[in-house]
Amino acid sequence: MTVPRRALAALALAAAVAVAVPALTSAQSSGARDMTVREKVTWVRFLHQKTSTRGDRMLTGDRVLTYQRLYDESAKRIGTLYTDCVNVGSAAHVYKATLLCTASYRLSQGQFATVGAIRLGGRPGASPTPIVGSGAYRGQHGEVASAAPLKGYESVDVLHIDG
Repeated sequence: MTVPRRALAALALAAAVAVAVPALTSAQSSGARDMTVREKVTWVRFLHQKTSTRGDRMLTGDRVLTYQRLYDESAKRIGTLYTDCVNVGSAAHVYKATLLCTASYRLSQGQFATVGAIRLGGRPGASPTPIVGSGAYRGQHGEVASAAPLKGYESVDVLHIDG
């Protein structure tokens, strides 16, 4: 299925939902810090409950899956983001649907996971979701929020790590 470029960008933003070994954008003495990742969508798949539904209109229970490559500020690939979102609200275009998303930011030394309800196309930072880490990131937690997009990427996420 061909998905409009706008839908790809919005889905990348959903993912709510980014993480990694990128440069720290800020740090505080308490150990809290922000990590920024840039995302390029590799593929998007819509899974509709009814065969009569097509494209990026979603009924309650329809899902959208994404696979995205993660990059740091120097354009070096640092990992992969997988998302699985289901429409838990009423029937709507993907940009207006209420999506419950699960995402995994896989990096070479571990991963971060997030789950939360989001709405695509909102303003950056509007719907942060909680994150927890594993591997080298074990015990780290915080939240992830979207940031303003950058040229060459569908979306940018900032992980606010509390410790």
